[in-house]
Amino acid sequence: MITCILLSILVSLSNKLSGQQGEFGLGVFAYSGMSQIDGDDLRGFQYFSYEFGMSGTYATSEKTLLMISLSYGKQGSERGSEDRPLLSNKYLAEVDYNRASLLASYRWKFGFDWDGEYKYYLDTGLKYSRILDVESRLTASSVNDPYQLLASDFQSQFLSIQFGLGIKLLKNLGLGFRYEHCLQNLLEESDDLRLNRLIPFEIGLALNYNIF
Repeated sequence: MITCILLSILVSLSNKLSGQQGEFGLGVFAYSGMSQIDGDDLRGFQYFSYEFGMSGTYATSEKTLLMISLSYGKQGSERGSEDRPLLSNKYLAEVDYNRASLLASYRWKFGFDWDGEYKYYLDTGLKYSRILDVESRLTASSVNDPYQLLASDFQSQFLSIQFGLGIKLLKNLGLGFRYEHCLQNLLEESDDLRLNRLIPFEIGLALNYNIF
């Protein structure tokens, strides 16, 4: 609902500002990267994440686009061989979850190529994600510690902000760097100070293909 309202406002505003009739487009994308979760007490960026989906675009001017993207992906954190519990009151938390996402974003194109078309682009947007299933593994300094996370300990949905910088490789093909950062804690409210914050973020590359 938040995303639909945001897109409606942006489209209405853009039409008033540009006074031009927009053009619609459709594309698909695939992303892969490395993710990390703030609060898991791991070194980070050892988990391979991925995402794929489709995007609808609306051109508000010659060099600006509004986009809505639907996607499915995997995100989390993974323990490395050098990660060890250093404090008795802390846990190493490995998290693995699948999500379905809806992204509302704005793209600005710049930098002409030899054909007189824009070669680079910047993206920024707000993403809503629904967690479909989640698994977690905790490692404590004491092998007798029975504490574990359940699926009910996690939020079922979350918001994140996403930034991108890309280049057009071919007429309908682009490659971009992407950074995403969650805006809220994945854990439900807890008084347990041993593990009370899990906030994911990730970096990676996305390949975009415009169908039309």
